[in-house]
Amino acid sequence: MALTRTTNGPIVHLSAMAQKQTTDMDDWEEIGEQAQKAREELFKLHELLGGGDAVPKTVWRDAFEKADGGLSALKSDLEDRMVEEHPDEFDTDVFYGGDY
Repeated sequence: MALTRTTNGPIVHLSAMAQKQTTDMDDWEEIGEQAQKAREELFKLHELLGGGDAVPKTVWRDAFEKADGGLSALKSDLEDRMVEEHPDEFDTDVFYGGDY
């Protein structure tokens, strides 16, 4: 199995047969932690936008829903890949914390 490091990124493994990139579980955990933080920050923004009617919902609601949906889809796709690579270490807490 060949190892390679992306520029300033995680170490990835390329299987000899399929040359499919894989990611270390430690890196998946860091990716999941950052995805959870992104969701927390998105909802802090939601609270700021929704509190006190400072900005009308008609200005931001559609874009916010797209951002939330996109982040949810990203987390789901990443989790699917993590499970494919590490089925014995699967844990929903990696991407969803205690919220799932």
